[in-house]
Amino acid sequence: GNLDVGKVSTIGVMLIHPIGVGIGRWYHHRLLHELQTRYQAGSNELVVVSPDLLGSSTACNPVMTSSSGEVLTKRKTPLLNITDWSDQLSDLMTTIEEQTTIDKWCVVTNGGCSPIALQIAADRMRRTDSNGTNGNGQSPVSNVVLSSVPRLSFFLSTSDPVKVRKSYRTLARGIVGKAFWWYSLRNDGAFILKFSERNLCAKPENLGPDWKRNCVDSARLFGGRSRYSTFSFLAGALQDGCADALATLVDSGVEIDLIRGGDPKVNRAKSWFWETPKQNQTATRSSTDDPKDQPETLRQFLQRNGKRARETTIGGRISVAHEDAAGYARALLAFIG
Repeated sequence: GNLDVGKVSTIGVMLIHPIGVGIGRWYHHRLLHELQTRYQAGSNELVVVSPDLLGSSTACNPVMTSSSGEVLTKRKTPLLNITDWSDQLSDLMTTIEEQTTIDKWCVVTNGGCSPIALQIAADRMRRTDSNGTNGNGQSPVSNVVLSSVPRLSFFLSTSDPVKVRKSYRTLARGIVGKAFWWYSLRNDGAFILKFSERNLCAKPENLGPDWKRNCVDSARLFGGRSRYSTFSFLAGALQDGCADALATLVDSGVEIDLIRGGDPKVNRAKSWFWETPKQNQTATRSSTDDPKDQPETLRQFLQRNGKRARETTIGGRISVAHEDAAGYARALLAFIG
């Protein structure tokens, strides 16, 4: 919604939630509240958009209709490419631009969904000429804000599409996926809570009393159809390759800034379906190597290629927009002005 009126310019903020069992736009409810609270004195107007990603929560039904009953979109499944999600959000941004004036956009996301934000920004930049004019009348993306970013290889390497499809089929059609989904939701989501406390937050209390209930309720919508987007994510669909998007953005005026959690624990949830044992062993060893031998980070890569790549550390660990919404809001507002 609009956070203020009568300002100098209007900035659209697209919030992209993570993909996981039962995760949806509710993930950003705390952040939305903090933005509403903290931006009353801002110099610009903010229009904040927080949709359910295609295949997640309320958007897991591929047929969407208007109030008159007209079918608006019918998306294919499975979702196996970055563009399956970036196209959805870019279309939504265009729809919003038709309804209100947006001078520029900031696209915000977390962790493994970072490629979606980069793809949106790069696509809009490619359509913008040297005068800053977009031939489709679209407003440019001026800022990308990424939190809890994966290692640089995640962005520069490309997953094998054959392996991704094989992993997806194993999950979506076989007993492995059925068992995983059943186990995740059994005992009213006891596993979801245990997994989240162990892998996604600095302290269990950071999740709050509604985390488990929101996950379970969202995961059960439409007969549990959101499991297919989760399976796509686990199969490596978002490791579709970001090198082209990054190449476009490092040569542009788009700011790419980072927010990280201050909790020191390094282990995190990962998709094992597309990683070889050798890669997993390398990842384990790297956490104990001397700092000078650590592989280049995304921030270092961006700075080496001429970007400021500002970074702010806030509370929390992985799910920082939920864990420390106040800190996240302060960092985000500082980045976009």
